[in-house]
Amino acid sequence: MERVLTWLRHTARPAVLGLFLMLVPILAPVLAPEPAYAQTETASEEWVVRQSRYNVDETAQRLEDAIVRSGSVVVAVIDHQAAARAVGQELPPTKVVLFARPKSSTPLMADNRRIAIDLPQRFLVWEEGGETRIGYVAPFSLAQRYGMTGDRPEWEDMRSSLEALAQAASSRAR
Repeated sequence: MERVLTWLRHTARPAVLGLFLMLVPILAPVLAPEPAYAQTETASEEWVVRQSRYNVDETAQRLEDAIVRSGSVVVAVIDHQAAARAVGQELPPTKVVLFARPKSSTPLMADNRRIAIDLPQRFLVWEEGGETRIGYVAPFSLAQRYGMTGDRPEWEDMRSSLEALAQAASSRAR
């Protein structure tokens, strides 16, 4: 676009330039492709968030236990509060729990490798406003983000698995 404007400034007549500059705001959305992230749902619709009756540490531990019981594998637990503390900064309790469920994720990655940046699946467990929350990105929003059909059984498997794990971590007795 910048090259076109430079060309117009140097070669076009003032009337043509004026007309072009009036049309740019109207035509830009049609002519310029939207970035991929603009084609997804809003962030609040992508996220599924539940309240936990336990603190962040207990919720994260319950989540890890539920993941293992489900046959999935805990890949990593990232303690952002501890990382912030290590560099002399403050952050309320915030943990990310990454876990692998290859039965669901491998076929999806085979069809579109880019989805691997969002896998393995993960939960965010954090404190906000004195309450503990547990959240994850809805699998069907990942399908949209990567231009994949949402009718595959892997998406429903992910959805039901994530919901069951969130429920086990936040509310049910062990």
